[in-house]
Formats: sequence, structure tokens, C-alpha cells
Amino acid sequence: MGNETGRDGAAALEGTLSRYFRSQWRGGWICASPWIIGFIVLTGGPILFSVVISFCDYDILNPARFVGFANYRWMFSHDPLFWRSIGNTAFMIIGIPLGMALSLGIALLLNLEIRGVAVWRTFFYLPSIVPAVAASILWIWIFNPNAGLMNAFLASFGLHGPNWLQDEHASKPALILMGLWGAGGGMIVWLAGLKGISESYYEAAALDGANAWQRFRHVTLPLLSPYIFSI
Repeated sequence: MGNETGRDGAAALEGTLSRYFRSQWRGGWICASPWIIGFIVLTGGPILFSVVISFCDYDILNPARFVGFANYRWMFSHDPLFWRSIGNTAFMIIGIPLGMALSLGIALLLNLEIRGVAVWRTFFYLPSIVPAVAASILWIWIFNPNAGLMNAFLASFGLHGPNWLQDEHASKPALILMGLWGAGGGMIVWLAGLKGISESYYEAAALDGANAWQRFRHVTLPLLSPYIFSI
């Protein structure tokens, strides 16, 4: 009799937990549904459409006509701009590690316990929230070939600066420099990660004889790895 009562109680508890977890899953799906629907409609759908339409001859005005791999064959063998665009993209990728390294360096400096550090954090973060129009006007002035700040700086060393935004060779470095303007946004993420690292790790490493570089390499970077994809 006691065993049957115990089994009935366990079954009732299992059923209650099952209903509870189902309700939690249902609530989770409901909360995530706006993002899921937005991704499918606004991102996933256009990506799928682009893949399908890449196998067609389509000019928007006329119905699509399936041509197989003809577009890809023409792109790889006859399109003069394709390989140049690949080269430009590869060059611009340089800006990603540069931006991450700069924002991490700023975060390391601003993680020090010094007087007025909160003010400095504000100063470094402000450029990342400047409106795009205002930032564009500022950089157009900085890169002005005749009266710009960048060429004036180079002229002080006896160097003649290029036409930054119009020259095909100088425009890519100029765009990378413009991208570094918003390093303060990544700095906030790195700074949050640095604040989450316990000082006991650094103390233990120092007791083992680790210098500053070794503590950064073997303690700071591994513990910051979850934040890398958030920058």
C-alpha cells in the first residue's frame, strides 16, 4: 500500500514538473518569437531569395529566368570588378583586429584604479555615440586634401598627404581609421569583462613568478575569450 502511494506521488510530481517545464518552454518561445520572426522575414528570407535568384537571369523588370551556374561562371571569369572587390574586402578585414586591439588596450588602461578614471571612460566612449552625419562631416574635414588635419600633420614632417577619400590606394586606410573612431563601444564590452576577472588569479600568477605580459597572455586573454564575439 505504501509503495503504491509512493509511486502515485512520484508520478504526480513528474507530471507537475513536466507541465511546468512545458509552460517554461512555451513562455521562452513566445518571448523569443519577435526575434525569430524578424530574422526569418527580414534576414533569412532575403538570404534565401538571393541564393535562389543567383541562379537566374533577373533584372527586376522582367520575370526571372533560370540559367544555372552561368552567373557564377561569368563572375569568376569575366567580371573585372569581382576580384577587385574580394581584394578590397580582404584588406578591410584588417580593421577588425585593429579595432579589437585598440578597444582592448583602452579598456586595460581605463581598468586601472586611478583618479578621474570615470571621466576618461566617458571621453573615450563619446565618439561611439556621435551621430553618423556629424562623424562623417568631421572625417571629411580631417581628410580634406587641402586644409585637412591629417595632411597638415603629415606636412609638419615634410610629407605630402594624398587625397584620402578620392584616391583608390589611400581610401581604404582612411576607412579603417574612420572605423577605429568607434573603438569606445568595444571598450565598454572589454571593460565589463575585465571587471569580472577576480584579482586572485593575478595574485596567484604573480606568486608563481609571472610577469605582466605572462599574466595578460595566460590569465586576461583566456578569461576574456567569451567576449571576443561580442565586440
